[in-house]
Amino acid sequence: MTLHNIKEEEIVKQIVSCLDANQALTVKIHEVIERFSEKRVTLEEKMIRSYFHEMAAVLFVINATVHRQMSQIYTSAGKQNARKEPSALRQDAGRIKEIEEGLTALAAALEDLRGLQEKISVQLADLLKVLAYNLNFMEQYFEYGFYTRINNDDNCLEALKLLENRLAAES
Repeated sequence: MTLHNIKEEEIVKQIVSCLDANQALTVKIHEVIERFSEKRVTLEEKMIRSYFHEMAAVLFVINATVHRQMSQIYTSAGKQNARKEPSALRQDAGRIKEIEEGLTALAAALEDLRGLQEKISVQLADLLKVLAYNLNFMEQYFEYGFYTRINNDDNCLEALKLLENRLAAES
């Protein structure tokens, strides 16, 4: 019986926690969209909704891409030894190293995502706080400035799209 490689499992946990954070952000995005349905429709609200719908889609694509890459790392490692028995493949040191290297590269590619997740989380928290506070305040004073901030100043969506493209190119 072969035990899991500890270093490999630590890297996998790091990657999966990043994917979990993406899922948590999409749940918050859904909450924002649901809360918007409680107020009058404004142009800024439509733009904010569109921005976050697009963001949720990109987050899901990033998750799917990372899972696909992880699958490829595991299935492509050791293909040159494909005719060996499965038990021999499991213990092949070269294969273990190849998997570790692939996972390490993938985890490194996701480093930028962690910073973006923090920024997006702050954006969503600010928006949810105002939506819970006063919808009139939201419409009259907050929406325009918020949309300007997320679209021009922070622009996490554009950064996510760049990351999505970079990940797709690596697969």
